[in-house]
Amino acid sequence: MAYGLIFDVDGVIADSEAVNVRATARAFGEILGINGVKAEDFEAGIGRGAEAYVRAGARSHGRELTAEQITALVAARQENFLAI
Repeated sequence: MAYGLIFDVDGVIADSEAVNVRATARAFGEILGINGVKAEDFEAGIGRGAEAYVRAGARSHGRELTAEQITALVAARQENFLAI
């Protein structure tokens, strides 16, 4: 019997953007104390990788992130994504 694995990283098979927004918004509250983050806050970072995604959200709220904050946000986002 043959087995296969399909990777869907661009939303062709499953649209995970809503979950991604919730996971990242939760991370923003936990790490930066920024609440009320919305999907449109991340638009400039969609499809550009996790670091660009969190930078875009921060810039929407007038913040520039340090390398440490980016690392922490990306890690928390992943943990939240798996928990949601």
